[in-house]
Formats: sequence, structure tokens, C-alpha cells
Amino acid sequence: MIGRRAALTGGGACALAALLGCGRRREDTGGETSDTSLPDTTLPDTSTCGDDVEPGGEGWVSVAMSDHPALYTAGGSAAVDIPAALLQVTIIHLDDGCFATVWRICTHGACETEWTPDEDALVCPCHDSHFATDGAVLQGPATIPLRAFQTVRRDDTLWIWRPL
Repeated sequence: MIGRRAALTGGGACALAALLGCGRRREDTGGETSDTSLPDTTLPDTSTCGDDVEPGGEGWVSVAMSDHPALYTAGGSAAVDIPAALLQVTIIHLDDGCFATVWRICTHGACETEWTPDEDALVCPCHDSHFATDGAVLQGPATIPLRAFQTVRRDDTLWIWRPL
């Protein structure tokens, strides 16, 4: 049995995630990882600003923009981890004032992608896969898209649709 302290630090967290079944696991996808921890429940269009959406309540996760000042500027981005919601995402402030939120772990080799504004893509430094702000694969070797999440701004808070 894993002790509480060991489970909350280092490799113990991975072991705990595996025990709870909430981690990533490999499926038969040609060696690519498939994120099985995320439910297949999304709002229809993740590219809208969400003016007609009322965030809050179950399924919505809040992110204070003040914690990520780069998000105040169009073109800015931030890597955001929300362990309680099992989220490892990159949030991008798009030029039209809307926000894109995309799972940041590459589906090909499980490396962390990085937002590259010059290429208008999330780029994986391990094998050079490129992903669009809606998660679509722009360049392989990855063939599985990144998960995208609807994101709505209300005042100084971003709300991410992530049903648990």
C-alpha cells in the first residue's frame, strides 16, 4: 500500500493515479497515447467566445486571469495545471478576444506541447508534431488530435468546460 506522503509526492502521484484509474494509459493506437481520463463530453463548438453560455456550476472550472497575466494580451498563452479537475492545458488568448484551451500533452509521445505564436500552433518538442488551437493535428507524426475545451471569459475569470 502506498503511504499518503509517498502518494502525494513524485512517483507516488503517478502510482496513485494508476490505482485510481484516472491517469493516461496506452491503447492500441500505433504507439500514441490516448487520453482516457477525459470524458467524451464537450460543447459543440470550442471556438466561440461563449457570449451565449452561462458558465459556473458543475462541469465548469475557473481560472483567475490575474494568476496568468499573459492571458490579458491577445496572442498570450499560459500553461495551466488544475489537478482537482485533472487538467493539463494551454490557454491561448486568440486575436479575436476569445480563448482556446487545449490539452497540452502530445498524443504521440506524451511530451508537453508549447504554444508557438510564430507558427500559430502548439508544437511538441519531442517529435515536432503541430496542433491547431482547436486541437487538430497540423503536422505529424501525431495522428490523434489534442482535446479542446470551451472557454468563456467573464470579467477577470476564464471558465473551462470540463465535466468530471
